[in-house]
Amino acid sequence: MAVNQEEPPVRAFPPVWPDLASIDQARVAFASWREVDTLFVSFAGEAPPAVSVPLDRGGGAREYSYLLVDPPSGAVGGLQIEEFLGDAGRRHPRLLDLLDLAELHGIAPAEIAELRRTVGTTPRKRAAVAALFDELAPPSASPGWSGGASPPERAGLGSGWGDPAPRGANRREGDGRRQV
Repeated sequence: MAVNQEEPPVRAFPPVWPDLASIDQARVAFASWREVDTLFVSFAGEAPPAVSVPLDRGGGAREYSYLLVDPPSGAVGGLQIEEFLGDAGRRHPRLLDLLDLAELHGIAPAEIAELRRTVGTTPRKRAAVAALFDELAPPSASPGWSGGASPPERAGLGSGWGDPAPRGANRREGDGRRQV
């Protein structure tokens, strides 16, 4: 009896990305498993029936990433990032912020904290400091400040710097500044 030794046909899955505005952000789910060192993202809240299609290996985080594609429609229902803790997160530290949103399986928060310490400053930390400056620092402290009202001023809260506070409202006598 002869056995068919033909290779199965290779099928292309041209991905059809969802419109970002159409994704219900409340349903997006993240999960990371230590055992397989993979982070999964589902745009619909549950793992879609899909095939993993590698992203074009143009470098960067793409070299670890796969689209989760529905075979009949080509719709991208999510992503998976391989070697997440072992390599991808170390080479691309901003990806580590995804773990804050993920359901963790076999990964201790202390392990994540240690990984963050070893990779150094991340864009998240820079963004947090920028937000503090945006909210609290005078415009002269932010060289990138473009002028106009600061976020607190736009919200009707005053500038926070030198604006008069009512007598006795956490004001230091003599220097015109509020105590914080």
